[in-house]
Amino acid sequence: MKPYQPEPLTKALKQLRALVKGERYLVAWFNPAQQLEVVAAHGFDVEKFFVSEALSISLLQDAACSGESRWSDQEVLPDGSLTFMLAGIKSYICVPVKLPQGVGILYVDDRKAVARFNFTDYNNVLNLARRLIAPTATLPARPTARPTPVKAQAETAPTGTKPLPIAQQVSFFRSLATFIQAGIPLLHGLYSLGEQGETPRFKAFCRELHGLLLRGNALSAGCQKLGGFSPMVQHMLLCAEKSGQLAIVLSHLAEYLEESYSRRQRLAQAMVYPAIVLLVCLGMAIVLPTYVLRDQLRSYGAMGPLPWPTQALVWMGNVSSSPWSWAGAVTGVLLLPLVIQSLARQPRVQAWIHRALLGNPITGRLYRSRQEVALATALQLQLHAGVSLLDALNSSLHACNSPLIEAKASELLDMVRQGETLAKVFRATPGLGRPFCQMLQAGEESGHVVSALQWVARSAKLDFDLSLDTALRLVEPLVMVLMGLVVGVITLGSLLPSLTMLDKL
Repeated sequence: MKPYQPEPLTKALKQLRALVKGERYLVAWFNPAQQLEVVAAHGFDVEKFFVSEALSISLLQDAACSGESRWSDQEVLPDGSLTFMLAGIKSYICVPVKLPQGVGILYVDDRKAVARFNFTDYNNVLNLARRLIAPTATLPARPTARPTPVKAQAETAPTGTKPLPIAQQVSFFRSLATFIQAGIPLLHGLYSLGEQGETPRFKAFCRELHGLLLRGNALSAGCQKLGGFSPMVQHMLLCAEKSGQLAIVLSHLAEYLEESYSRRQRLAQAMVYPAIVLLVCLGMAIVLPTYVLRDQLRSYGAMGPLPWPTQALVWMGNVSSSPWSWAGAVTGVLLLPLVIQSLARQPRVQAWIHRALLGNPITGRLYRSRQEVALATALQLQLHAGVSLLDALNSSLHACNSPLIEAKASELLDMVRQGETLAKVFRATPGLGRPFCQMLQAGEESGHVVSALQWVARSAKLDFDLSLDTALRLVEPLVMVLMGLVVGVITLGSLLPSLTMLDKL
């Protein structure tokens, strides 16, 4: 004799499959004796359901006893989470249906690595349970907003979250890649980063992004709304989501940003020593004439014409001893960053600076190597992620941060549209060397453009490191020469009048 099954549940499987796209479906119910019975299933072996099927029975029992819906976007896995790990379940929805004869269960899950049921899926299952329920029974109230974890309610993400700096972007992408490769759902990983992040800004960013994903946004859309990421990163995230290579692309992104940050840090550290020496020279030029040599320079005032080093010291002492000079100096120091920042935003000034760096024999090689590293790395990463050639080239040209290249970007893109090879396009790109184009041409002829770009990027990195080391070796003797000139002028300015007086005697 066929066991009794509630009439509303017998046709629920077809409706559930029509509403939600998943991998496995289950319609079951707990009879008055609190025994679980399978009404209908898809993707499960009903005959071996209680023997070999990987499913958390405790999840179904907990939903039936509490009357609360369970789904994978909650902050913690329910009891039986070990079963979820062993079965590889990435996302699930479990909704109870309270019937007069017992409690029904609507269950759907998915074991794909990028699976994620959105709020519409969850709401559709709730609506289906509402239609199946008996008029006298009660169902948990339909949520007006997406359920928020308990801890997240107490610590809501602040509005106006500041973008992440590059150093924290590296940690962010590397952590997400690790979570995905380990099989941890993206929402769980973001929630963990929001609770255990390195800095308050990092925590706030992850919480805000977690909230955007809970509201149905994709990772690329959430990052775009929060801002702070370059267009190249946006293109790569979008294409990685479409191609299903999110973990691989996130790892490559972390490596690329880390290398870019390391190059910036090396350049910044290389300027620390020259800046300190220049400050010392400026301090000597101000302090010595004003305080140490003040009386001696005043005694030289009645001697008639003075040598130009002495005149320079006297002038420096008079200027630095005036309060108006100090007021002007303080005002200049405060306004100088604003003036420099304003000038740096002018396209003509930017272009002039880049032309000067490119044309200088010392900085030209370093400048070309930096452009080649940025262009080749960005282009090969995007092509590997599945970005179209035009979009990848457009983002890569702007990733170089060169006004000379950006001024010719539209012309270079038109050359690609007309069928020109990348090697010919890059020959017309300012700031790139001939070996770069020759290696890329060889890769195009062999049909391995992405591999050729990887080798070009590696070669450019080695050339950049060599050029940077050479430039740093030249900086120290130049700085020492400058310091020697300052000390020499001060020494001559203080001794020449005394030597003149001795000659007259």
